[in-house]
Amino acid sequence: MSIINSIILGIVQGLTEFLPVSSSGHIAIFEYIMKYKLSLPEELVMDIGTLIALIFFTRHEIIKIIKEVLHPELLTAESYFKFGKFTFSKRATLVILGSIPVVIAAVLFKSILEAKSQSIALVSIMMVVVGVYMIIAERVGKKQKTRSKLSIKDIIVIGVSQMFALVRGTSRSGVTISTGIILGYTREEAVNMSFLIGMPALIGSSILGLFEFFKEGVPMSAYFPLFCGFLASFISGTIAIRILINFVKTHSLEVFSLYRIIAGILFFILSITR
Repeated sequence: MSIINSIILGIVQGLTEFLPVSSSGHIAIFEYIMKYKLSLPEELVMDIGTLIALIFFTRHEIIKIIKEVLHPELLTAESYFKFGKFTFSKRATLVILGSIPVVIAAVLFKSILEAKSQSIALVSIMMVVVGVYMIIAERVGKKQKTRSKLSIKDIIVIGVSQMFALVRGTSRSGVTISTGIILGYTREEAVNMSFLIGMPALIGSSILGLFEFFKEGVPMSAYFPLFCGFLASFISGTIAIRILINFVKTHSLEVFSLYRIIAGILFFILSITR
């Protein structure tokens, strides 16, 4: 394992995991350009790095979810769903129910996704497609609703959109934020919901990676490069989250859309000419 490669790809992973430009797509493209395939341990430590960055920035939301689950009496009329005599936290419902579609899709289509989603041409196409989807979202979304207006239907729709992030080049944050905007939510609210709904997937992939990590074992010589990759993804992921949170307060996401479209076209040309 190369320290330089681990750091470079760690930075790429961290910056692109939360910005709506597709981390998996950029990793695939950088692997292609650098002729360097990430090992499973490298993927794992980078996932954990971005996961810790996400947990740090959503810690207040996580604490609220725990409190609302343990003490339902704290819920207000705007923060729960009511079914008969039972009340359910909207935050907790978003995290749990919104994650079910992507889990089902990952199980059902695992072999297909592993075989097909490695193509740089497909990654490039998805970069463009989702870039166009983000522009449409900005143009048609009313951007007025807050989480107090969250419905079960909206959670399911956002959850279903997250399924497409299993294809490299899509971007989990890109499709879930855009879907939230199309449903009428403000950009800030759509970003916050995207972070929460994406957390179980990151946790799940990290846990599965840990099983493989301990199963296969890693030589001592690889520990320092792995630590460098972890640190790079954590620091760059932390920076990316802060950038996105501040950016959406006053700016459209179309700048990311244009970047995706241009990058997708360039990488598609690269994939068919190189």
